[in-house]
Order: sequence, then C-alpha cells, then structure tokens
Amino acid sequence: MSAKAKRDRLNSRRDKLIQTLRDTGMSEDEIAAELGVISLNQAVGQRDSEKREAPAKSDVAVVESSPDGQIEDDGIIDAEIVETLNLPALIDGESERMERGFHAYPSKPNRTPDGQSTNPAAVAQHDSMLERNAERRCTATNAKGNRCRKIAIMGSSVCRNHGGSARQVVTKARVRVEMASNRLMGKLIEVAFDDTKPAAVQLDAIKDSLNRAGLKPREQVEVGPITAAEEIFSDIFTGTRAESRRARGFESPDHEIDSSNLVDHVLGSPSPPALVDDYADHADYGRYADSDRPPAPQARDARSHRQSHQPGSHIVGEDALRIAADQRALPRGESD
Repeated sequence: MSAKAKRDRLNSRRDKLIQTLRDTGMSEDEIAAELGVISLNQAVGQRDSEKREAPAKSDVAVVESSPDGQIEDDGIIDAEIVETLNLPALIDGESERMERGFHAYPSKPNRTPDGQSTNPAAVAQHDSMLERNAERRCTATNAKGNRCRKIAIMGSSVCRNHGGSARQVVTKARVRVEMASNRLMGKLIEVAFDDTKPAAVQLDAIKDSLNRAGLKPREQVEVGPITAAEEIFSDIFTGTRAESRRARGFESPDHEIDSSNLVDHVLGSPSPPALVDDYADHADYGRYADSDRPPAPQARDARSHRQSHQPGSHIVGEDALRIAADQRALPRGESD
C-alpha cells in the first residue's frame, strides 16, 4: 500500500473518530485533548496542508532503498498525479436552473413553466371535466406530489405521460375493454328498451346497438347530371361495319369481303388483264404466254387510278385495305 493511501485511510479513521466523540457529547476541547492536539482546527489545518503539499502535475517521486537493499512497502515508486477539469461533474437541479432563468424552451403565454394553463376560464373548465370523470383521472403523481390532471387511457389507470403508452399497458387495457364489451353492450340495450329515458336517447341507443351488430342502413349513391365526356362516349357506335353502313343509309354490296378473309381473297383473286403496249417489241411478243407476259409499265398506275377514282364514292375502311393489297400484289407468274 502506498503512503498516500495509508494517509487517506488514517484521515478517514480520524474523521470517523472525531464524529463518534461528538456523538457521545464531548466538547471540542475534550476531543482535541484526546487526540493530542491543541484544537481540532489545527488537525484539520495539518490535513489540508498535506493535501496542498502533494506533488505537482506530472511529478515523479523516487524512494531510495534501505541499507539492506530492500524497498519499503509504503514508498512511492514512479507515481504520477494527473489533474482533470471534467471532474467533479456537477449538474444543477431544477431549482438552480429556474433561479438563473434558464428554460429549455421559451414559455408560452398564459402557461406555467411545466405547461399548465393560467387562464382562469380554462382552468375552471378543466376542473369541471375532471370532476365529471373522476374515475378516469390519472392516478399518478408529479414531482411535487400533486395528482396528475390528465385523463387515463381507456382500460387503464394512467395517462400516456405516466406509462399509458407502454406496450404492456396498452395490451392490458385492450384486453380489459374487450372483456367489458359484452357488459357494455347489455347496458346499451337496457337503455334502448328503457321507456323512462327520453325518446332521443333511446333512438341513439338503438342506432348504436344496430351498428355494432353489423346491421347498418343501405348506402345510397346519388347519380348526378351526365357530363360532356359521358355524352360523347354514349354516342360512340361499337357494332360492325355493315351495321354502321345500314344505320347511315348505305347498303353493303354483295361482293364486299370480310377483313378476316382479306388475305385469302388477295392471294386467290385473278390478276387483272395486262395492257398491251403498242410500242413494245413485236419480235419478243411470241416468246411470252398470256400468263407469263410482263405487264406494261403503265398498267399498275392505270389500274390504281381507275380503282381509286370512282365517281360518287369514297374509299374507306376495308375497301382501302383491299385496294392497297391489290396494288402491292405481284403479277401472276412472278411471285415465285
């Protein structure tokens, strides 16, 4: 054990001894005579001087060994005293902060530092509410010993600030409410059948009972005026082309084909007769058969012009598709 530790232990024992002698009723002079000092102040002064004479920061004290080469147990070997400015950590209490005018948040008007209202009308209204719901008032107390002025959560005896928002408290409160639901429903039915109650109260009880039983009134959906977009959609015709032509006064000719058979019709239709070019070489004419003879250069243009410019009609829909397919078709004998 180091010398400093021994000295601290002796000082602690001396302080306890002085306190014990004081408890027995001895005076200061008698205690000083018992300890062998002039006065107790002298003993305390000696202890303070010992503290002031302690080694400075980062001082190293080395103790010489004894003549026999052994080091004393109570010697200080390479001791370093480090001072810190963080200790002791003193935290001011609520009263000290209030005396200095310190507030975590600025106080609101007509409110106390702890959030209580100072408006007489609001205080009176809250007091009357607590009197009407005395059984639901929170049972916890604040730091001043006053009872909490808030309402407890449903099924519990404390508010959210005093543990009402904890998971276990909420779970127990829900269980209590579910267990009491049957009794509460019976009480509601009694009010509904109690003729001594006003008619309005009975009607409300009947409605609440039916709603909780799942017998709710039918919900009616009111249909408003038709919008412009709905009018446009109602005029859109979704029938076939033949029905559309008959509705407009046009009759569909028998030779019109359905769009599903358009490809078969194009592939199976005979090619139009080829036009003979008067300026063609008559020497090469005999080499080609009627089906193998290439068409004249102006044959396709003349056919498209003849088919697309019929007087008194417009090409729309499937007719346009059919004519376009005919124009893109190759002459017979050259498709392979």
